[in-house]
Amino acid sequence: MKDAQRALQRLDGVRDIEADIGGMTVKIKPASDRTLDLTALRPALASEGVRLRKLLILADGAVESSADGARFRIAGWPDAYALEGKAPTAGEYRARAAVRIRDSKPVLRIESSKGLAP
Repeated sequence: MKDAQRALQRLDGVRDIEADIGGMTVKIKPASDRTLDLTALRPALASEGVRLRKLLILADGAVESSADGARFRIAGWPDAYALEGKAPTAGEYRARAAVRIRDSKPVLRIESSKGLAP
């Protein structure tokens, strides 16, 4: 777990990291003034010999409709990420999503979501 913490702490956009050794999870809190590059997470961990089974994020944001399909914009971040699979209707959500990289860009698959009160 220390290897994972060390690798991720070096990434631009990381404010804080919490590791749960028993649950084998690492929680990353992004800095409020920068966007965390989701494509950098796996390579950073691999450089320390850490392999991921699954990369998940939990974030507040909005599902948006676009000409190329649904996208998820994390609150306060400039970019919206492509969604694959079934996405909730447009609106604001707290979403748990699996992240994979396709064509060097993050693609999210929402596993669960809860609407945020307006």
